[in-house]
Amino acid sequence: MGFFSDLRTKLGGAPESPPASGADGGSAASLGSTPTGSSTSLPVTPLPTDTTPAAYETTPSSATPSTPDAVAGAAPILGGGVSPAGTTAAPAPSPKPSNGTAFVPKPPATPDMVGGGSFMKFASARSAAEAAAKANTPWWRRVERTDLPNPGGYEDISADASAILRPNLFDGVQLSMNLPLSPAFSIGHTFDMGGGGSPPRPPGYAFTANYLSNSVVVLSRVDLTGRVHGRAFVTHTPSVLSKVVAESTSEEGSAKATWDVEHRGSDAVSSLKVGNEGTLAASYLQSVTPSVSVGGQGFYQVKEQFSALTAAVKYAEGGDLATATVASYGPVILTYMRRVNPRFALAAEMFVDARSRESLVTAGYRYDLRGATVVGQVDSNGRVATSVEEKIAPGFSFLLSGEVDHAAQEYRFGFGLQLGS
Repeated sequence: MGFFSDLRTKLGGAPESPPASGADGGSAASLGSTPTGSSTSLPVTPLPTDTTPAAYETTPSSATPSTPDAVAGAAPILGGGVSPAGTTAAPAPSPKPSNGTAFVPKPPATPDMVGGGSFMKFASARSAAEAAAKANTPWWRRVERTDLPNPGGYEDISADASAILRPNLFDGVQLSMNLPLSPAFSIGHTFDMGGGGSPPRPPGYAFTANYLSNSVVVLSRVDLTGRVHGRAFVTHTPSVLSKVVAESTSEEGSAKATWDVEHRGSDAVSSLKVGNEGTLAASYLQSVTPSVSVGGQGFYQVKEQFSALTAAVKYAEGGDLATATVASYGPVILTYMRRVNPRFALAAEMFVDARSRESLVTAGYRYDLRGATVVGQVDSNGRVATSVEEKIAPGFSFLLSGEVDHAAQEYRFGFGLQLGS
C-alpha cells in the first residue's frame, strides 16, 4: 500500500486507489512508499492528548502559507520529520495565550521594583558609601571639584608683566660668582665697584648662601653694611606651602619678618599673612571661567591703625594676560601683556591714584635671542631703561644695564660678569 494510503488509514480516512503511472514513468513508490509486500510504514507522531489552548493552538488552515508540501496534497507531519518531498517540516507553533494575543515576557526586575522601598534603601547605601569615601579623603583633596585652571596667587596676579616692566638695573661694575658645593647647597660672592648718583655709591661686597631641595628652599644674603635678608619657602603638601621673609639692618628696631601660608586648590588660591609689626592680611583668588578669575585682599596694620580692601580681576587666554586692581585707598592699576611668539613679549601698565591725581603709564618689551635676553621699558615721566644678558658660555654671562631719566637729567650705566648658574 502506498505512503498516503497508510497515512490516511492511520488518521481514520478512506484509503485511496493507487495512482496510475505518470508521463515520466514514475509511480507512487517513487514518492517514498514502502516496498511491495512489506508491512513496514513510516512512523507518525500522534496528536497530543492535551488539546487545551494552554498547550498550544494549531494555526487554522486558512492562515497556513502555501508550501510545496501543501500544494502536493501532503498531510502535515506533527512533531517534525521529513515531508514526502524530502524537506524538513516546520517546527511546532510557539505557545500563545488563550485570548489570541502575542506572548510578551516579563521585564527584568530593577532595584525600585523589588521589595517596594528597596530603591530608597539602595540610594541610601550608595550615599553612605560616598560619604565614607569622602571622610577618608584629605581635606586638601576635597576642594578639587572642578576642571577650571588654577589662577595663581593673588600677590602674583601681575608678576609676568612686572618681570618685563621692571628689569634688573644697576650701575657701575659688578662681578658675581656662584659656587655649588653640593647638589642642594651653594654659596656666592658679589663684588660691587661702586657707581655714580647723588651721593655716589661706595664699593661693596655681599655674600649669599642658598639651599634648594624638593620641599625646602632657603635664600640668604648679607653685605658689608650689616644688612641681612633671607627668604624661606616650605612645601608642606602638594597644595599647602608657606613662606617666611626676614630682613634686618644695622639700625636699631629695623628687623622685619612676615609669615605667609598659602593653599592652592584646583581652581582657587587662598593665603594668610602675619607680620611682626602687627600686619594681618588675607587674600583669595577664584577662577570663574577657564579665562577669568576674580578675587580680593584685606589687610590691617595694628601699629598704624590702617586697614584697606582691594579687589582684582584677571583675564588669561592664549598669549594675552590682562589684570585690573582697585584699592579702597585710591590706587587703580591696569596691566596687559601680549606674548607675540615664544621669544617676544610686550607689556603695558597704567597706574592712577584717585586721591592724589597722579598717574603713570609704562610700556616694555622682552626679546629672547638664541644667546641673549634684552628687556627694555619706557614710562610717561621720560624714563628709559634697558638691560641685556648675553650668555657667552654655559655658566658665564655678560651683563649690560642702562637708564636715562630725562626729567631729572640723571644717567646710569653699568656692566658686569656672572659666573655660575
